[in-house]
Amino acid sequence: MVRGGNKPDLIILDVNMPYFNGTEFLNSIKISGIFSKIPVILLTGTADTKNLEAQLRFPVNEIIQKPFNPTKLKDAVKYLLAEHTKLFASEN
Repeated sequence: MVRGGNKPDLIILDVNMPYFNGTEFLNSIKISGIFSKIPVILLTGTADTKNLEAQLRFPVNEIIQKPFNPTKLKDAVKYLLAEHTKLFASEN
């Protein structure tokens, strides 16, 4: 639970998480409305990322296949945080 009005600037999910898979978690956070505008990076071990993307109820900003190049993840995080900051600034 997010307390004190703190919301993440970015969410990185793995499709294969224990107890609650990444797509179920994605659905939960997007349905809640609280995190609907927060960018999401989805990590997956599946080779068919296009099929995975088609199966998602909500779009994600980036799907990165594992094993991944750490630089690719870092670049995606930097880009999405910059875009999210611009969007947030324009709304206020």
